[in-house]
Amino acid sequence: MLIHRLSSQPGQGETISTIRQRLEHHEAEIAPLLEYYQQRSQLETINGSLPFAEVTRAVTKLGQATTGAAQLIQDEAELDALLSEESLLVVDCMASWCGPCKLVAPLIDQLAEAYGDRINVRKINFDTNKQIPKRFSLKGLPAVMFFKDGELQETLTGVQPYKIYSATVTRFLE
Repeated sequence: MLIHRLSSQPGQGETISTIRQRLEHHEAEIAPLLEYYQQRSQLETINGSLPFAEVTRAVTKLGQATTGAAQLIQDEAELDALLSEESLLVVDCMASWCGPCKLVAPLIDQLAEAYGDRINVRKINFDTNKQIPKRFSLKGLPAVMFFKDGELQETLTGVQPYKIYSATVTRFLE
């Protein structure tokens, strides 16, 4: 499958033989790294032939498990469940193609680490949840929504400094 994908890329101009050699060279280079992590039971594999959304979800889960980052909300049903269960919920609305979203993501993870014992901090991907912007009348990305008792209280749009996100959470905790 990988050889087919690489050989069909426009402008590559590589023969199948060249692609095979390149892959063999790559496998030889990473073999010690794979062995190192496998021996420590720290090697995780993801099936790259799955649809893009599933691969993204799997990679995201790996990052969350090891870093304590804000977890990803999978769909609108999960969001609705959180809104009914959580008294305080922060949701970072992001998209994989959004440059500013990538600037906000580590700030949201920092927020989750700092306040995770008092407030639920999550992320939701617009790429797989296209109805969310309309439902909450969001005007741009990134957008961080703050909910109290299931009701949207405030939305911060665009890249904000961490202290703005933190101050908003603090306000809702009082």
